[in-house]
Amino acid sequence: SDYLKNPQDYCYRQYLDDIHILFDHLNIKDSHSIDWLGVSLGGLLGFRLACLPDTKIKRLIINDIGPHVPEADLNFIKRVLHEDYYFDSFEDFKNAIKALREPSYGKMSDEKWLNMAKGMVRELPDGRYTFAYDPLIRDVFDIEPIGDVPLWPCWDQMTQPCLVLRGETSTIFPQSVADEMQTRGPGEKMSLEIIPQCGHVPPLNNDEQIKIVCDWLSKTKA
Repeated sequence: SDYLKNPQDYCYRQYLDDIHILFDHLNIKDSHSIDWLGVSLGGLLGFRLACLPDTKIKRLIINDIGPHVPEADLNFIKRVLHEDYYFDSFEDFKNAIKALREPSYGKMSDEKWLNMAKGMVRELPDGRYTFAYDPLIRDVFDIEPIGDVPLWPCWDQMTQPCLVLRGETSTIFPQSVADEMQTRGPGEKMSLEIIPQCGHVPPLNNDEQIKIVCDWLSKTKA
């Protein structure tokens, strides 16, 4: 997306305001009428939305995030955001993405890595390449770290059916957190699927992972 003029607006307050404005733009008026698929930060936003009294959220799919994020992972994200990354060519950028993300995303075809790189890259005026995100998001992360506030109170208020996906080797979403989620909040309405040979996050771009989501939606009533 475009960069915000005020980098302090990279925060939950602004994200939630934007989502509600989008709902209004789409003329979504009925409560419990939307299926929400949230990946990482999108999952954390889903928790916040789904626990509201007149929530629009009917069913949730949460991809590799829970109501608690380990401090070590938050510190790692912070270190990554405070580094600058530059590549002399798009090919160098694509190869770096594959080398960095393959242990977490799992094996993918060259075409999928190419498509992923195209969606993550930004060309600089000097001809070099870097990541597309606004580097100034680091300033807000120092103040409001993503996942820093435990969201168990949100989870405990949720009653919607929820499909929770966890990368088998994910540290951001430990198995212990997934286990606790099954005993709280939606309880029996929660389904947990472990995605093998993936960390944070399962990319949901292959037939096997897509089928898990589609099958759950087809058999699950709100």
